[in-house]
Amino acid sequence: MKSKLFYSVGSKSETGVANEHNTDSLLDFTILDGHVLALADGHNGPGGHGALASKLVVESIKKYFFNRSYQEMEKALTNAITYANFTLHEQSNKDEKYRGIGSTLAVLITRTDKIYYAYAGDSRIYWLRNNELQPLTRDHVVNVEDIPNSEVSILLGKNKDIRFGVSKNPILAQPGDLFMLCTDGLTDVLTEEEIHEILNDTNTSPEHKCLLLTEKVRAKNGSGDASIQIIEFSTIAEPNSKTTKKSMRYFLTILFAALMVLVVGYAGYLIYAKYVNQPIPGDEPVEAKDINNKVRSQDTNYPTDETAMVEEGDDAVSQLENKPLRTEQKTIKPESPVQKEDRPKVSKTETDKTVTKTKEPVKKDTKQTTTKEQVSNNEQKFHIHKIQSGENLYRIGLRYHVAQQKLIDLNGTKATSFIAGQELKIPVTALHKVASGETLKGIAVKYKVSSDLIIKANKMENNQTLKNGATLIVPLP
Repeated sequence: MKSKLFYSVGSKSETGVANEHNTDSLLDFTILDGHVLALADGHNGPGGHGALASKLVVESIKKYFFNRSYQEMEKALTNAITYANFTLHEQSNKDEKYRGIGSTLAVLITRTDKIYYAYAGDSRIYWLRNNELQPLTRDHVVNVEDIPNSEVSILLGKNKDIRFGVSKNPILAQPGDLFMLCTDGLTDVLTEEEIHEILNDTNTSPEHKCLLLTEKVRAKNGSGDASIQIIEFSTIAEPNSKTTKKSMRYFLTILFAALMVLVVGYAGYLIYAKYVNQPIPGDEPVEAKDINNKVRSQDTNYPTDETAMVEEGDDAVSQLENKPLRTEQKTIKPESPVQKEDRPKVSKTETDKTVTKTKEPVKKDTKQTTTKEQVSNNEQKFHIHKIQSGENLYRIGLRYHVAQQKLIDLNGTKATSFIAGQELKIPVTALHKVASGETLKGIAVKYKVSSDLIIKANKMENNQTLKNGATLIVPLP
């Protein structure tokens, strides 16, 4: 069996306790031949606007790679960061309020099992392989010995020209490899040993690992914004071509043998029907009419007429009584005018006395109706989801509790290209219209779906009151 390499992605951003707004930005998106992760830590100018700086940087990276394919990824990555720096520098010079803004950057691209990366500032990229965690970046800071209190020496947008780090040779990804991008809000609070302990858990998904790391930062009252992106590689078994061919030959052999058995069996049946299963001479089937004729011919006392006529008068009756008739048929002669007059008249009231039969109520075919109702109730329902900027198939599948492969099967290239504004069909249990007095728990019991799944699908708060008349997405259980 051959193995095919695939990956899963997780991300999380946590605002520091000392900050009013989160100035970090992060996004990941699928490109024509791979996947891109980008993370930036915005630095405020005299007028603030650090969040704008980081957002401009990651959006510039997306604009450079989205729906494009480059032959030399190292050069393309270098040009993309140069373009992001130019975009931010130009914005800072447009208006006085944006003067002095800047941003760090960490970018990782996976393309046909190869990993490319680049960085600027103190945002880092880590690589976990064979239980060993190692940094792929070096902090661009002035005071290296005191990292938490050091000053970042390289920021995008500060100058027209910029120096930054970029991978010289790609890393060939292997099953079990994990790469993490993070801002200094994580590394200033947690040690590499604490980070390694969480990342090395093979039974935890990338999304869950990001959540655990941010919770640990929050527990230690981290003052800076902590943003994390994780991509993890694993394998799925794929049939070997030789094994597949061998299995196909075996299947065709069995099929051919079964067809031959059917052909021989049918030929034997035809031979048996034609030559063996012949009627014995003298045993031809005799019709009932012929039997009656034989009996009549053997019985001398049986009348030869087709019907026995009943004549009026005692002589005719006595003659018939002396003959052993087996059947008796009456021929009714038409009445003469005299007989018609002698018949007793029947009054109108007597003729009206008729026996009416009560009709039984027709029972409706409830079985057929029930079957139609069941079919209509069992029809698959769909929610139309509009793709937002920064979303990916993994997050959407997690939100609506649907496997990624099922979304790909339903939506085709829309589920892989992921263009903002496109619509995806999401299979759901129901689109429930909230009635007056309904509760989330009651709706969950009605559709046999967990309340947590309904909350996640609708992006609700745990204690959020249901609005009367609102449409609630009930995901698959």
